[in-house]
Amino acid sequence: MAEATSIDLVADQLLAALPDPVVVVDTVGRLVWANAEAESVFGISQETMQGRLLSALVHPDDLVTAFESLATVQHKALGSLIAIRIRHASKTYRHYEVRGRALPGPGDQTCVALVLRDVTDRRHWEVDGGDGARLRAIVDHAPGITMVLGADGRIRGASRALTSMLGRSMEASLGRTLVELIDPADAPLVREEVTAALAGAPHRAFDATALGSGEERVPMTFTIRNLLDDQAVEGLVVTAVDVSALADAKLRLEHMATHDPLTGLSNRHHLMSRLDVALGTVPELPVTLAFIDLDGFKAVNDHHGHMVGDSVLAEAGRRIRAATPSADTVARLGGDEFVVVFREPQPSEIARMRHTIEESIPLPGGARAELLASVGVATRHPGERAEDLLARADEAMYRDKRDHAGRSRLPSPLRRLRFGQEEKRSRR
Repeated sequence: MAEATSIDLVADQLLAALPDPVVVVDTVGRLVWANAEAESVFGISQETMQGRLLSALVHPDDLVTAFESLATVQHKALGSLIAIRIRHASKTYRHYEVRGRALPGPGDQTCVALVLRDVTDRRHWEVDGGDGARLRAIVDHAPGITMVLGADGRIRGASRALTSMLGRSMEASLGRTLVELIDPADAPLVREEVTAALAGAPHRAFDATALGSGEERVPMTFTIRNLLDDQAVEGLVVTAVDVSALADAKLRLEHMATHDPLTGLSNRHHLMSRLDVALGTVPELPVTLAFIDLDGFKAVNDHHGHMVGDSVLAEAGRRIRAATPSADTVARLGGDEFVVVFREPQPSEIARMRHTIEESIPLPGGARAELLASVGVATRHPGERAEDLLARADEAMYRDKRDHAGRSRLPSPLRRLRFGQEEKRSRR
């Protein structure tokens, strides 16, 4: 007898210490018993609860859910988890998860014990606050596409952004694979990522180009989450965000890193990279390099200032590029030095380039810049490195500079169109 009393005492202490409210109701929803937490939270007491209906505490919009659950739990071993709002002693409603279990009551009466857990604070972390219509509106207006793929990899559902961003109708997209929305060049990557996600990879992220309904290309960042085991989803959740602005910024940065800001030509770093590619592609292919120095440019800078000098350099770069259509790369090394890389220049192309550079350049105030072009040409040797080829063209340029050191500025038809060349040089 003493042992039974001890067990009852422990049970009473345990019920009193529970952090969640626990109530017992009869089959019609009348309160029968409540633990100390329920009395405190809901403002009820054992003396006042007798005959009081649970419906007095439940939000009116949740009454149907609450009483349907109460009716079915009496015939189950354990009731389903439901979410309802219950009024506190402060007269405000809070969100609760409720689960019930049937138990025998006095006589032949059946009662239901309900355990209630306050999840209001958890709701603060939910974007929709438990409102399905709100969640749909949020997803549809999010700055990205959300799709759900089934276990077969086909689109089962998508947000409206699929139409607003890619111009694709929902009807025409459902049942298609994600790969069918992707640029063919990126299709193998996307197919591999979807296959990995379906095989169990929990999270995948990658960049690919999507195709709009009019075949417009949209750079996007994709993420795939495997929620096949989530009973609420049972699929792959794919999000896609348009990164066109980021891609454009990346291209601008890459151009700034590889090109001369004054002339728009390749810079030294980009030249050497391109030259390495040219020399390494097929060893037997010819690679010819022309090294150009503008004689007389210093006088332009000294007499007209750096702004005018910059405009002369920009014009010289434009002329070099226009005069060398077969060039692989046209670069400005710095100052008044330029380099042109040819796979195989046309016979008159280098001479034409010199002639074009040496045509006078109009300056502000009616003056004209008169430049001479010292040009050194070198053709690759077997196994030669980019630095070695550039050095030989530089040496040839200085020989040409010495050869025409006394050359005067004569009218164009009388100018000698000569250039230094290691293999063949004009005799004086």
